[in-house]
Amino acid sequence: MHPGALAVFMFAWAAIAQAPKTAALRSIGILEAPRLEKNSGERLVLRRRPSADSPIVATISSLEALELKEYAYERSGALVFGRERDWSLLRTSAGIAGWLAPSDAGTFHSLESLFRDGLTYLTDAWDGRVATAPGTANWTRLPSDPRKRMIGYIVSEPEEDRVVAPATENFDQVRKRLGAKGGLRAEPGPNGTRIYHVARDRWILAFERPDPLSEVVARFQSPRYDHVLRGTSAKTPPDIVVFDRRPGWFQVALNRDDWRKEPRVWIQDATVWRFHEVAGEAERERLAEEAWGREHRDVRVVGFRDVVGVLWLEIESLSHTSCTSSEPPTVKARGWIPAHAPSREPTVWFAARGC
Repeated sequence: MHPGALAVFMFAWAAIAQAPKTAALRSIGILEAPRLEKNSGERLVLRRRPSADSPIVATISSLEALELKEYAYERSGALVFGRERDWSLLRTSAGIAGWLAPSDAGTFHSLESLFRDGLTYLTDAWDGRVATAPGTANWTRLPSDPRKRMIGYIVSEPEEDRVVAPATENFDQVRKRLGAKGGLRAEPGPNGTRIYHVARDRWILAFERPDPLSEVVARFQSPRYDHVLRGTSAKTPPDIVVFDRRPGWFQVALNRDDWRKEPRVWIQDATVWRFHEVAGEAERERLAEEAWGREHRDVRVVGFRDVVGVLWLEIESLSHTSCTSSEPPTVKARGWIPAHAPSREPTVWFAARGC
């Protein structure tokens, strides 16, 4: 190896060996970097250690070269993974971690200040549990909303008609001739023909009570019932959530933007439906998350505690925020969670743009 190339290799290896391990970094706040905004042409350096005489590990000429998060409406800053004597440990978009000097930095917003002042919510990194105290092993799961209690779900079993057509007819011609609006699939038939399976539309009536003489509150066609009934998001068409069952009837919910206002209605059992009973609490929680999203997302952070270098948050699970109602929220549950999951991702974040 050429001596010059060897020197470059040894320098790069030394920089890597002494640079912070990026896999172990946890965000502790957001740093404003006004010198990098608006294409100012500034070039800032990140150093291996928080010292002016430490080797440079990266040169930054734009804000986008750093890992960013919004801290206010359309205002982004660099994620900070460590602070020492007002130096800030940042990470580039390429994954290189290094220290930015105080003279090159703007205002630092700690997680505590961001969570205390902002609309906070639980992220997907949260595992659904809270502790009775910071650092304890006494964990419990937050209770589910009883209005989401399901007994199972129904799956659509489309009814089909079989039509034999000449092989010279294509899909569009057959669809037009049959006036087919639903699903259409084909397979080879005898004597050079093709057999088309045409999904048969069926009108479904939703009744106020499990009684065919009660008021009809909605009607729709199967299998085209997307967005009509509350269902899971994992399939198209979705599996429909069932809250109660009577002989020959299923209780379901009509889909609304606010699930709390969804009317419960009854549809008749028929060959078009196949019922699946929920096997246990784990499946019930999984299906509820697919149907309504993660529960307990709206929280209020009311306390902070550092336990052996781990930041813990005391949270209150709220019934709603000021974005959805002017009424004071109800506290549904309270407990402590670590600010970061084992994956190093934050368990709580804030709505930088507000409602």
